[in-house]
Amino acid sequence: MSGSNQHLPPSVKRSASSISNSADAVFPARPGLSYKAVAVFAQQVQQALNQTLLPASVSAKRPKVETLDADGETATLLDNPDLSFVSLPLVSPNKLNYRFKVAHDNSVFVIARKSYLLLKKNLLELNTGDYSGMYLCGPIGVGKSYLLYVLAAELRFLRKTHRVTYINDCQAWRHDKFGFILRELVMTFFDEGKIGGKTIIQWCDAVTGSDKEEKMMKMMAKLIRHVKKKGLQWVIICDQHNALYARSVVVERFPFNIIHYLSENNDWNIKIIISASANNEGYPTEMSGWLTRDIAHHKFDDNEFATWCNNFKLESGEKVDPKSDEAIDALYWTGGVPYELSLLWEQPAVSVVDKTRKYRSNRVREMAASHGKFFHKLASEEILNLKECIARMALGLTQPDISVGMDRQLFDIIHQPKEGYPNKVDELIMALNPVARLALIAYHGQGLLTSLGLVTELVLKGDYTQDVKGRITEKYLLTTMEVVKKFSFKHTKKIVGGLSTGAPTRESIRLVEIVPFSGQKLPPSSAFNRKSSTLFIPESVIYPGYDFFIWNSASSELLAFQVTITNPFYEHPKIDSASARENCN
Repeated sequence: MSGSNQHLPPSVKRSASSISNSADAVFPARPGLSYKAVAVFAQQVQQALNQTLLPASVSAKRPKVETLDADGETATLLDNPDLSFVSLPLVSPNKLNYRFKVAHDNSVFVIARKSYLLLKKNLLELNTGDYSGMYLCGPIGVGKSYLLYVLAAELRFLRKTHRVTYINDCQAWRHDKFGFILRELVMTFFDEGKIGGKTIIQWCDAVTGSDKEEKMMKMMAKLIRHVKKKGLQWVIICDQHNALYARSVVVERFPFNIIHYLSENNDWNIKIIISASANNEGYPTEMSGWLTRDIAHHKFDDNEFATWCNNFKLESGEKVDPKSDEAIDALYWTGGVPYELSLLWEQPAVSVVDKTRKYRSNRVREMAASHGKFFHKLASEEILNLKECIARMALGLTQPDISVGMDRQLFDIIHQPKEGYPNKVDELIMALNPVARLALIAYHGQGLLTSLGLVTELVLKGDYTQDVKGRITEKYLLTTMEVVKKFSFKHTKKIVGGLSTGAPTRESIRLVEIVPFSGQKLPPSSAFNRKSSTLFIPESVIYPGYDFFIWNSASSELLAFQVTITNPFYEHPKIDSASARENCN
């Protein structure tokens, strides 16, 4: 089921009348609006949300869902478990972050995410007696800002019981520190009448002069008492909170410390949600006293990707089949991260196959360049730690005990059950997506060989099962081939009746491309460049029969390989980095 407004970007738009019947409606939102104009804007937003989020019909026998209304009834269209997408009106007078997809009619297209239902559940269950608030974290582009936008829209729709202050971009707040927050407070309390003897516009107009802080804090105290007296739930949403830590830390300065002030005065009816993307600016990965919710793994599932494909057509107008090989390949390379999918779709190419190739090439270059800026700021000890992180990522191991050199924009930490210990978990270090992995290995190249050899040796000499050692051996070999981009080997060709009786043939192949692939079939035809010798690496841990494939462009053959190990492998002459380089060169 889709939302009530059809949205096939960019050609099909919602009617402007669905936003406001007024000919001089204040859309789109503009940061320079007066407080009176913001109040008019807020009224129009409320009308638009009433049209958009009111359920079309209410079934007498509905499934039980998590709702933001205390009565547990289906309060909004967003509570419908069959919803696939919706187009929402603008809900803030302040400019949205550049990642938002805003249509020509100023509507925001949103794919319904299972993550949103979980976010609402977390908000409902948040105990303000135990926590200062909720801290929503995860990699750049995974969808945090969209989830919070939908939450702000639904809370503003539920105006009888809720008030929401939506700070959609802390970076923009830094540049307009008083105007930004005051406009949002007008949006929050625009129709309240008198609060402590003044309207919200009068309160905000009074925040001038050298005693701004005193006046504003007096207003905040009045607002806290007001919502408590009326029995309202006040939710403060603060997106991109890490911007208050970038370059210079301003989070403790006025007026940015209002968030902390509210968290210290969060009785049962005041709840705060802050969000932050993984970055290298010193932002804490955990917030003391806050309930942390990491949505790093809340990437598009099959249904959400199908909705994406149905609504975002190619330039030719063709709709992409989400189950086609080329679509699955695109989903794999982007890691299912919505922002990365958007970048792939925007590549200047006609087909999904060509878009994926361009995305892979361009994104590896962009990520490597960004990583290079991070790398050049590291101290020698941090560089060694970074290379250990990359080696452990390549080998599928847990993160090191100390991660001082980890580039948080390209790495991810995932939790999975510890082998042999069902009640314990391992924290595996992973690349954000396959493109990030290629970027890290391409940037450091043969400088990783020593770290790869040392980490592999630790495993092979350690107390691990033969299965684990075999898996690490395979990954070591494949990663070494990725780094040096050449593979030398001996083989005996199979002929009718068995193997050839002749001497083994030694062959050396220079690898031009490295292409991991998902699934359990042969490498996808969309990834083939017949003129380039390519190493194909199956990502599935249960891939049948083979560990890797090499396309030999010289002979036009696809070669399949299976890895076995010499026992004990750590005594093998090729395990150290110098010998590995000799073997592969």
